[in-house]
Amino acid sequence: MNDILINVEDLVMNYKIRDDSKKNPLSFFKTSYSEVHALKNVAFQVRQGDIVGYVGENGAGKSTTIKILLGILKPTSGSVSVFNQNPFKKRQSIAHSIGALMGQKSQLWWELPLQDSFNLLQEIYNVKSSSDNSWINNMIDLLNVGDFLNQPVRELSLGQRMRGEFIATFIHQPKLVILDEPTLGLDVSTKKSILEFLLAVNQEYQTTIFYTSHEMKEIENLADRVLLLDGGTLQYNGQMNTLLGMFSQFRIVKAGGVSKNASFKILGLDLYRRNHDSTDFILDTAKSSENLALASLKQHFPSTPITVYPIDLEVILSLKEDNTKWTKFGVG
Repeated sequence: MNDILINVEDLVMNYKIRDDSKKNPLSFFKTSYSEVHALKNVAFQVRQGDIVGYVGENGAGKSTTIKILLGILKPTSGSVSVFNQNPFKKRQSIAHSIGALMGQKSQLWWELPLQDSFNLLQEIYNVKSSSDNSWINNMIDLLNVGDFLNQPVRELSLGQRMRGEFIATFIHQPKLVILDEPTLGLDVSTKKSILEFLLAVNQEYQTTIFYTSHEMKEIENLADRVLLLDGGTLQYNGQMNTLLGMFSQFRIVKAGGVSKNASFKILGLDLYRRNHDSTDFILDTAKSSENLALASLKQHFPSTPITVYPIDLEVILSLKEDNTKWTKFGVG
């Protein structure tokens, strides 16, 4: 049995944008365009039951990839198959097997009660059996939406509406769910409920999840695999634990109450980030002793509370975005 749901090979996506440069004296008479290389020979596979985190900075090509997977965009070249079909040519035939949620774009009817939106979606997807109703009731319980099922969508808070959006996305029990920034703007409690829901659905039903977010802690807690996209090129394709393990020699040292104007020439520590009420350093334990580095920091700031953390995905990606730091820390 072929358990590969997404297969991408040598994916290239180029598009033209209007060039308003004043350097061309003929631009007033003739519109000129420049070509943007959004995706450059990207290749990856996603198997049934995977939770894949697709990460990269703004403009890296994540949303372009998702639109290609959903059949919204036709790639310039390369091969893309979803459920062994070309998504651009067979968009309708694979729609029943895919759920998609793009940011806060709504699938619900604004003026109708939430329950009526669910009923309409059941009609659209032709999912009205007792087992389908059991599935929906289970989601209602998992996401705690029972108290506002009869409220019009327009009266719901953002958190309540997004819980409803997740049920709408999963209402037809898709085998593959593609989520693009689904928790944007949500409070901590709602995010927690949604992530717990995604993990539960994946574990119980082997639902495959392809997930993008700028909240790296979400990706770290949710995904077992990571695809790192940088400037349209896939830089990493592998297990989350492997990526974190590549940086296991590094530590984050948080010093509370250190002045923003303080000098940071401290043995073994490199300045990483200045926060409002603390300063973060990076410690490379392969080059400096943790005890000596902390002792040096204490010597300069004896009353400073110090906490040491293992490096996380957010820090790894921020270093990647700054190539000078990436090279400096010996990982370029």
